[in-house]
Amino acid sequence: MASDRRIRTAKSGCYWTSAELLDYSITILPCDVPTFFNIPSLPQISVSSEFLTKEKGEDIDDDLIRDLTKLLYLTSSAPDEATVDIFTVVFLSHLRYTSKKRYISVQKDLPLIMCGESTYAKPGVYLSDSSSSILMLLQEDKTVKNTADAIPQLITEVIGAFQYNNGLRRKAKLPPLKEMIIPGILMHGTAPEFYLIPVTEELSKAVILGRPPTIETVVKEYIPEVPRMDMRTPEGMMPLDNRVIIVKCYEAFKRFIPADSFFE
Repeated sequence: MASDRRIRTAKSGCYWTSAELLDYSITILPCDVPTFFNIPSLPQISVSSEFLTKEKGEDIDDDLIRDLTKLLYLTSSAPDEATVDIFTVVFLSHLRYTSKKRYISVQKDLPLIMCGESTYAKPGVYLSDSSSSILMLLQEDKTVKNTADAIPQLITEVIGAFQYNNGLRRKAKLPPLKEMIIPGILMHGTAPEFYLIPVTEELSKAVILGRPPTIETVVKEYIPEVPRMDMRTPEGMMPLDNRVIIVKCYEAFKRFIPADSFFE
């Protein structure tokens, strides 16, 4: 646990680094498929076979799948923030991450209280429900030199979502929840990393007050095991062998989206 003598200052989510994870006793636990997904192996895929067997959009007959594949290539070749967000919205909608009561949107400012001051966290893409509660967050990697700092940025957005969701509950005259496990995805172009991020009342209060918590927070991490791990980020989902594995990971990850609203 970090020393009480350390001077902590309020930072918006985009400025969090591994130093803040140390301050607030947050550790990352790399996991394999059974440990992370609680299943022996990745599931079968429900997405169109054309998306998994035809590498280029020009070879695809279905209009929607062809457009999705073209967008995949555009995002992989020019992975700026806006392009990654657009691809993610289209791709997750195609994988049915949305439903009648579940919505996908982009660029939400989440109020974050840190060290007694108001700041903010801003996820690139998020899932919410009819109560406006945040169910899942996705953040594109905005870092240039130190990609390790992209993980703290995602975690601070989840802490902001915890505070935001409980703020909605208080407005509805409901007691705040003491813990939420909010799934998050970190995107390096079209190469995802998957996270299960538990946020407790203890951790949120520690961030609000700028003091170390008394308990450790363990964040589970799963990085898809594609054939060429050294090329995982630049290749993303462009090669078909990568695409099949990554789509299976997305299918498995859907199980962690809360089935019920945080209002229930």
